[in-house]
Amino acid sequence: FLHPESVLLPFLREQGYIFYTWDDMSVEALGTPLKDSDRQKNYELACIQFSEKTIAENYQRILT
Repeated sequence: FLHPESVLLPFLREQGYIFYTWDDMSVEALGTPLKDSDRQKNYELACIQFSEKTIAENYQRILT
């Protein structure tokens, strides 16, 4: 669960991640994890976004 005012939300939405915020918290939401397909999609996006190559490229961008 993410804070509903997290600065990460626009990035995560733009990248297509599926997630819950604190505003989504309820007895039902707490008992309902992400579907396997949603978890797989998030995993695949994270592997692309945070691969060693993209981390190195972004680090070099910061340095220049």
